[in-house]
Amino acid sequence: LTNNGNGATEATIAVDDAPSSWSWWLTLDGQNITDTIPLSVSYDLAHEANISLWILLPMTEAAGELHTITITATHAGEGVDLHPDDNAVEVTMSTASIRVPSLDLVAQSDGAMAGGTIQAEVVLSNLGNAVEDRLSVVASVSSTPYVPNAIAFFSVGGGNQPLNQAFPLVVNAGGEATLMIEVLVPDDAPLNARFVLEFEVIGAVDEDGLPQEMKAQALVIIDQQRMIESTASLMDEGPAAHGTSALVQVNLSSMSSLNERIITTASGEQGWQVSCNKMLVNESGMVVDLVPGHVTTQTHQHRCEVLRMNGPIAGLLSFSVATEDGYYGTTHSVPVEFGPEPESSSLGALTVAAGGGAGLVLIGLVAFLLRRRPATDSSAELEDFQTGPPASMHVEAEVSSHQNSVAQTPSGPPVSSQVTVEPEPAGQNAGPPLPESGLPAGWTEEQWAYYGQQYLDGTL
Repeated sequence: LTNNGNGATEATIAVDDAPSSWSWWLTLDGQNITDTIPLSVSYDLAHEANISLWILLPMTEAAGELHTITITATHAGEGVDLHPDDNAVEVTMSTASIRVPSLDLVAQSDGAMAGGTIQAEVVLSNLGNAVEDRLSVVASVSSTPYVPNAIAFFSVGGGNQPLNQAFPLVVNAGGEATLMIEVLVPDDAPLNARFVLEFEVIGAVDEDGLPQEMKAQALVIIDQQRMIESTASLMDEGPAAHGTSALVQVNLSSMSSLNERIITTASGEQGWQVSCNKMLVNESGMVVDLVPGHVTTQTHQHRCEVLRMNGPIAGLLSFSVATEDGYYGTTHSVPVEFGPEPESSSLGALTVAAGGGAGLVLIGLVAFLLRRRPATDSSAELEDFQTGPPASMHVEAEVSSHQNSVAQTPSGPPVSSQVTVEPEPAGQNAGPPLPESGLPAGWTEEQWAYYGQQYLDGTL
């Protein structure tokens, strides 16, 4: 800007016909100016000023587009400008190709649980006005300590791409691309394991055309775990004796880092009665609450008894173990067998007693008849008796043999002519007194002797 006159003056500079989306400003000696620019006469050596005009175009302006602008100087001092025709200059320029890539981590998992999923998401943006086609991206996943069974997925805009390989990217002017890594964490991943999900963009340059590092990382720590185990097995090998219960133990353990509520239900064959911890097992099952066990394993045992009221003597006893939220669930089947029912001892004893009593009555009757007869008749009859048929000799031999066996008995009272068969006394393990209604339906005396008191107490 020059003052060719012989007097001092002031001037302003403006850009004509600039689009409203453009921004411009003036600087003089590195300082922004908004007022008029003073100019002296030529012999004072301050009649010239070097003004810098800065124009900022939005990124919506396409690269390579031509623009013509007019810069005008206007006299603002006293007097009149004698040569206004040289107060404007026209400039034609093209929009430069600008590529401004940026990489931002927009989302990631704050924590993770063994057996769950972790993820990280970044957005690659092109803030320039030209297509960015010089870039490629490499995605990788690492863990400390190494977790061998982790499964990772890398996607660009929703499409799966390989890990640890450079994948070319094309980002339009003002556009963006979404990059995501997802990892399926195995159930056996150790607590406090660290996963690093990394995105590295290759090919970016700065304003000077020098390579620029672009990298985004997400650190995710396995801070929770759910680990539950359960088993069920017989406590005693072999069949359970008739009238007794089979013992089964269910073991529960939790290594979870949070509280666990475990529900156990049991089902057996028709006619079997299942009780655990001295309580009958109903449809709602048994509920156990375990505190976190990631430091010290938490355990619990169910001691269960299976009593055969009726039904098969062999079958399966099933236990279903599950958490309240359904995270863990399994079924254990335990083969259970009961011994066969023994033969009725009371019937055998009664038969023996009746047979023995009849024999004693016969012996007494024969002895009585022999004592009642005279001696003379006895010898004659005896002689006649001996000459009788062989069957009589057999009877006499049986009587004599039975008398000898009775005589050889080491102890006991004399045999009475009247024999009374008394019932067997109740055993010492007969159990508590029976209720007025008698034995419960389907019960045997042996079962009453073993479980009767629990039945009366209401704990069975």
